[in-house]
Amino acid sequence: MAKNASPVAAVPPPSPDEESLGKVDSLKTLNELLFMETEELRQKIGDLRSHLDHLSLDHSLFSDLENDVTRLVLASRLAEFAEEMAAAEERTTPVEADLVMAGLHLESADADNDAIEKTLDAAISDKDAVLEDTGDKNHHAELQVAVLLEEMESLEVALKQNLSSIGTLEVEKATMGEKIKYMEEVLRTTDDQLLSIAREKGEIEKDLELAIMERNACRRDLNAMSMVLEKMKEEFAGYQAANNALDQGIVKLERQFEEEHATVIKEVNRWLGKVGSTERRKEELEQQISILQTKIADLQGKVSKSEAIRQEKIALEEKLGSVEEALKSANERFDLVAAEKDGLEKALEQATLERESTQRKLTDEANKCKAMITQVTEELKMMLGLKAVDELKAKREGEIATLQGQVADLSSTLSALVDLSGDITGRKAQRQAEKEAVLRDLDLEKAEVRRLRLQLEKLKKSRDDADNELRKMEVVIDGLIAENRSIEIAIDSRTTEKDSLEEKLRTAQQVSEKMEGKAGALSLLRSTSVFITGLVTEGNEDGIGRGIDIEQDADESMEHMAGELEAMKTALKSKLAKVEGIDQALNLLSGAVEEGKKKGGEWRWLCPTAATLFAAISLAYAAKR
Repeated sequence: MAKNASPVAAVPPPSPDEESLGKVDSLKTLNELLFMETEELRQKIGDLRSHLDHLSLDHSLFSDLENDVTRLVLASRLAEFAEEMAAAEERTTPVEADLVMAGLHLESADADNDAIEKTLDAAISDKDAVLEDTGDKNHHAELQVAVLLEEMESLEVALKQNLSSIGTLEVEKATMGEKIKYMEEVLRTTDDQLLSIAREKGEIEKDLELAIMERNACRRDLNAMSMVLEKMKEEFAGYQAANNALDQGIVKLERQFEEEHATVIKEVNRWLGKVGSTERRKEELEQQISILQTKIADLQGKVSKSEAIRQEKIALEEKLGSVEEALKSANERFDLVAAEKDGLEKALEQATLERESTQRKLTDEANKCKAMITQVTEELKMMLGLKAVDELKAKREGEIATLQGQVADLSSTLSALVDLSGDITGRKAQRQAEKEAVLRDLDLEKAEVRRLRLQLEKLKKSRDDADNELRKMEVVIDGLIAENRSIEIAIDSRTTEKDSLEEKLRTAQQVSEKMEGKAGALSLLRSTSVFITGLVTEGNEDGIGRGIDIEQDADESMEHMAGELEAMKTALKSKLAKVEGIDQALNLLSGAVEEGKKKGGEWRWLCPTAATLFAAISLAYAAKR
């Protein structure tokens, strides 16, 4: 019975009391789970708050670190000013020197830290916004948990009052599960946001370190920039000389290629025009074909040279690309140097403003002292006698002298600062002039690069034209190769014709052998008939006439057979001569083909093959005639 009292059973249990007890138990377990989850959420919220406090401590440490970094940067920038103002500082009192240096450090730090503090304030404001958002979300989650607890209590009361609302409880359970999932998602998003804040903090620290490293690298690169520019100028001069030499060589090669290409086209046209001519010009065609072979070989060599020139041009383009990248990096470094120079100018302006303010303060204090002295002297004259007044006057004059000495020292320091500012402005003008000279050189180099690119484009265009001409020549050569293949097909047909002629020759030889046998038999019959006619001398007229007729018939048949035999012999001789001529032509053609293939290249043995084929065709034609 206890097993059948499950809250998820499909069949309703028989006992309503057991069902209600099971529902109450399941509700209690669910309530305990929700309480545990709320405790975990509260613990997570406490951890988040402690993490936020830790982040605030890190922010304070980070601000201290920022101040230290800015002080180091300012100390490195003001090192030169400190060295030049050492003499002025020794004349002043330690307290005044410390105050002046502290003021310089603080004011320059405030002036230079504005940008950094702005970026850090923006990052801190973003972080605070994210933290406030997470706090709001956590507060909202706590409120939702409280609402859920209240809903659980109301559900317990409702379950005690009415056990028939099982369906509504299941629906509310599903909604509570969705809310719990939503809270878990909210917590995950807050964790992700905190991790992103920590990553941003690390990135800001890395950016500060990189900025310091880049500043040092810019200083080192600025010292080596003049040497790099001189080397670049020398390399550009070498590249320009090499490019001029290449231009001259390419122009010469293009002229030679155009002239020889025109001559080759003329010779090919002449050769194509003379292909259908008679056999008398065969030797001239063979000579022209050999000349064409040599010229084609020269063209191949020139094509290989043009390919080598193209590779050199590609190498030059790569070198020009590397030079352009170096120029870009130099421009970037010059921009960094200009930014640093602007910072120094701002620091100098601030120092001049501070100098003017101190000078005004000193003059005001001197005027105040003079006014006070005059006032005190008048009061003392009224209160004391003249002698005491003179003593006080002498004492005050001594104090005034000391104050005037201090004012003179301060004026000397101010003049030194003025001289220093003049030197700095002179250095600034010198650096500006150097920068303008470098920029002019860079503009000239860019113009040179553009000119080289135009030349390369022209060379590419000429190379494309040469490639087009070579493709046209390849088309012509392909046509000749196709013609050669058709000639080979004709040769194959001639070989089949030769085989058929040999077969006919063998049959004719057999027929001639048979005819010779018949001729021997006829000669034997003739001798026999002569012998018989000699024996028969006493025959009658009928017998004699009959013998004469037989002899005449035998003579006629023998003469006819001898004529046929002679005709067959002459036909056989003519066919043998034809077959021998075709064999010789085929042997010549095969020898020429093998020789051309050994020399390498199908189009090298094309012309000798064509000439040999013309000879074979002419021989076959003569044999047919």
